[in-house]
Amino acid sequence: TIQDCGMKDGTQIEVCDLFYNTPAREKYLRKDTTELTNIIATVNTIALAHPEISFRLINNDKIHFDLPKTDDIQRRIADIFGKATMDAMIPIFYGGSDFKINGFIGKPVIARGDSKHQYIFVNRRPIQHHLIAYKVKEAFHSMLMEGKKPVFIMNIEIDPSLIDVNVHPRKTEIRFEDESMVLRTVFGSVNTALDSHNLVP
Repeated sequence: TIQDCGMKDGTQIEVCDLFYNTPAREKYLRKDTTELTNIIATVNTIALAHPEISFRLINNDKIHFDLPKTDDIQRRIADIFGKATMDAMIPIFYGGSDFKINGFIGKPVIARGDSKHQYIFVNRRPIQHHLIAYKVKEAFHSMLMEGKKPVFIMNIEIDPSLIDVNVHPRKTEIRFEDESMVLRTVFGSVNTALDSHNLVP
């Protein structure tokens, strides 16, 4: 029976008996801790794209995080990754007529051995774009130790008519109409931000 009921504002998503109809797929799951880590990463990504929305993640009656809504993306970054990480971030900005870039790049001191802390959003949609990530790393020149990758959170605002989002079934990849211009601008904006902070003695 479906009926109206009173509850707090917002959306509550509950996952249970996930493989009731397709039990064979359960064998493809990894350990519970691994799957939970993947879920946390997914929710964190959405939370970074939408700081104006509060998020609470509960697993087996345990609250893993409770992120209050905010109009300050720095507050959301600090809530997810900690104040020390936010303090080691440098703002980046580009305000062109065709598209805009804003976000933060991490100083070399918080560089990591993997790309898990590299977030790219296009019109607040999370995507994967290896060339953009490469251009960000290239802008660091020799400031990064061998094998280290920069931490960054970047949002590109662009006219939807200048991108194609239908190049991947999960919509995690997009194609820019003028990709070379976007890549040059990403490199330039990161390079300018790094130069302005005089990170190399």
